[in-house]
Amino acid sequence: MSALALMFRLTRMMVDKRLGVRDAVFIGMAGEGIGILLLVAGPLLLKHLVDRLSQPLPLSAPLVVAVILFALTAAAAGLVAALRHHSTTRIVEAIAGDLALQLLAARLPIMARHSDAMGGRMLGQIERLPFSLHLLIDGLLWQAVPLMVQMAVAFCVILAVVPWIYAVLIGLLLAGYCFITMVGAERYQHQAVTANERSESLTACIADLLRNAPRVIFNGNMDAELARAALVAGERAKEAGRGTRSLVSMAAVQCSAVTLGLVLLLGLAVRDVLAFRLTVGDLILLQAYILRLVLPLGGFGFLLRQAGRAVAQIRETMALIDGHARSPSCPDPLPDGPARVQLGGISFAFDGIRYVVRDVSATIEAGSLTVLVGANGSGKSTLARLIAGLLDPLAGSVDVNGIILADVPREHRHRHILYIPQHIGLFARSLGENGLYPPAASEAQRLQRRLQALHFYPDDRMPELDMPVGEGGHGLSGGQVQKLELARLASAAVPVLILDEATSALDPQSETAAIKTLRRERAQSTIILVTHRRHIARMADHVLFLVDGALRCAGTDEALAQRADYRNFWHRAKGA
Repeated sequence: MSALALMFRLTRMMVDKRLGVRDAVFIGMAGEGIGILLLVAGPLLLKHLVDRLSQPLPLSAPLVVAVILFALTAAAAGLVAALRHHSTTRIVEAIAGDLALQLLAARLPIMARHSDAMGGRMLGQIERLPFSLHLLIDGLLWQAVPLMVQMAVAFCVILAVVPWIYAVLIGLLLAGYCFITMVGAERYQHQAVTANERSESLTACIADLLRNAPRVIFNGNMDAELARAALVAGERAKEAGRGTRSLVSMAAVQCSAVTLGLVLLLGLAVRDVLAFRLTVGDLILLQAYILRLVLPLGGFGFLLRQAGRAVAQIRETMALIDGHARSPSCPDPLPDGPARVQLGGISFAFDGIRYVVRDVSATIEAGSLTVLVGANGSGKSTLARLIAGLLDPLAGSVDVNGIILADVPREHRHRHILYIPQHIGLFARSLGENGLYPPAASEAQRLQRRLQALHFYPDDRMPELDMPVGEGGHGLSGGQVQKLELARLASAAVPVLILDEATSALDPQSETAAIKTLRRERAQSTIILVTHRRHIARMADHVLFLVDGALRCAGTDEALAQRADYRNFWHRAKGA
């Protein structure tokens, strides 16, 4: 997306009725119109005053009015700037919020399926959106367009008042300045992309450190990690230094061009005043227009170069948004009751070469409790994610009640199969808000009773649902987090429920009680568990035993116990 296309897209968003800032756009445009009028009228009034005062005329009402109007043009600039700032802030906040929501909608599904470093980088992008948008909207749209209008009107006034040669010289001066600015902006644009990448890397590095603070401190690696962060920060500083050196060099070229042009223009004007071809008022008019055009143009040139990073950042944000097409938000309702799941020769390899799941075929009956067992690295969790539709198989298919899961849009697969990972992250909200989080369909009192039945507290007291759980649930133990999630799932109406070692932090007695409660209250769901515990396998209707990504055998635990490889697995796992 080019910079021009980006600005056009932002302009369309500004007038989009959905964002509700059309009135702010109107106020901003009205303010800019007043600003243009003030810029043009100010020098004309000053010329009029100087020409009148250079003549021996008595004080008159028109002269007093001209003085008052000139003072108004000088003083009203602050009010116009305040109006523009108010309008710009509303517009920027509306667009930044909308883009942030679109970016979250685009990236959250990807981040949920794949563990990567995009979380910190995306957070940095969202944090920088208001600043970048302010640069583009206030700097370019609110300054570039009005400045061009001001230049056009000023040229017309100059042509009407003074000889045409001055308009030509001013035009050449401004054109040369603009050319130098555009060359500098083009050079800075390439550096801006790299600088943004360095900033995102630093944000990701710091976010990673904050997430893993216990790992850093408990292993005594704070100095090493700080040194690592300092190295990334140093790379960002180097890139920023290259950008500022580019700005300084281009500013020097601009300064030289403007100085040469002003010397030539004002020198010619002084000569004409001395030769009585221009009045002193004409000279002041030229000087005022030059300063009111060149000085803002200088700031605009600097802004244009600075906007290079903003353009690069927003372009990347919009590329991420455009790369994600959302499906309709209101799909057809699903039939009630548990679902039958058929695995038809599914295979998967993360790199496309080394298969971690090989040609697995099995039938999981509706309403059953099925467990996936096997040694570490046997492909249990990967198979669970394939069944849940979080990963798409390279071969084969997952059939849920006659529906091929790969044909269901990713946003709606959770309506068929709900997947719960081993490490459950809680929101930094209350216990009740986490326990009643959709698709749970329960009441607060019922949630409390479930938690109490699961022995959420050792003394079996009633949990307080308004209690904050802390960031990521750090205010709770691992077992309490899993009990809270199991209590939530007991009221989640979903055809298939997959628990990927989501009971691993519970003791055997609590785990058995929790699974029995879940089966009793979720009789309308097919339940699939990934486990390393034999007592859960004994409770199951069906066991899938995986070895090196392949399904070695399937059946009840009692039937499979007749096989030596199955018995040896549990003996090695010390689960028998």
